[in-house]
Amino acid sequence: RLDGLEFIRQLFDGAPAPDASGEVRFLCPFHDDREHPSASFNVDSKQFRCFSCPARGTAVELLAQVTGQPRHTAVEYLARQLGVGAKTDIDSALVERWHAALLLNGDVQRELEKRRGINLQSAQRWRLGWNAKERRLTIPIRDEQEAVVNVRQYDLLKVHHEKKKFVNARGHGQLRLWPLTALAPGQTEVLLAEGELKAVGLLQRGFNAVTTTGGAGGWNDSWDRLFEGRRVIIVYDTDVTGVSRSRALARRLYGIAAEIRVVALPLDPAKHKHGDVLDYFTIENYSANALRNLLDGT
Repeated sequence: RLDGLEFIRQLFDGAPAPDASGEVRFLCPFHDDREHPSASFNVDSKQFRCFSCPARGTAVELLAQVTGQPRHTAVEYLARQLGVGAKTDIDSALVERWHAALLLNGDVQRELEKRRGINLQSAQRWRLGWNAKERRLTIPIRDEQEAVVNVRQYDLLKVHHEKKKFVNARGHGQLRLWPLTALAPGQTEVLLAEGELKAVGLLQRGFNAVTTTGGAGGWNDSWDRLFEGRRVIIVYDTDVTGVSRSRALARRLYGIAAEIRVVALPLDPAKHKHGDVLDYFTIENYSANALRNLLDGT
């Protein structure tokens, strides 16, 4: 078990003793906080927040910011400090090899942007990769500890059977929400997308988005509480399945979310048999501002 007081004193030399609520004040590393400590870390919950900027999160985010490490590296460091292994069954080195393969393959990068509107910066942010052997785009799925718990592989170039558009890492197909950062404390609005690349495309354009790793199908009862008090906007595909699932999900979250909206994308069904939000951006050339106006007007 992580000793919260020892942790914060290792990060911030001379950190004061916690107050009666277990809070330790410190200079916030997320903004230029030089004289008056505006951030607080709770030694019991291992959560921090800043009272002068939007920064908040767990010991992992704080460690990553102070040390300049990626979040998954901070997770692995804390796991070593606690004498346990990082919780993953999938070798993160494999994820990085696939990611490096994508960075070296300009043709696939261009196809990714042309077909799905995903740029190189987003590919780097989410460690998308290219499995040349299987000719599939790889999307690493991480849990709340940033452990790689699945790698979704997508038929970007349309060379596989339609029913094999997405495949999971063998033995790792458990239904999940991703990315969980979209459900962090303080995220008051969240868009529910139908698929990982659609979530990435929305995140790339400044929207806070999450998806299930099963597209429109499947939902776990335990997820309901994660949307409590939030403004939830469902942006599923325009086909019959997407429309039906989005309405069912809206009914499910009614009374849990603070507000629920179901968006009908203005896509011609004759042109877009299975129209989605990436078609909205890449084929119909709508902007992020246009989607913002659509969301607000729904």
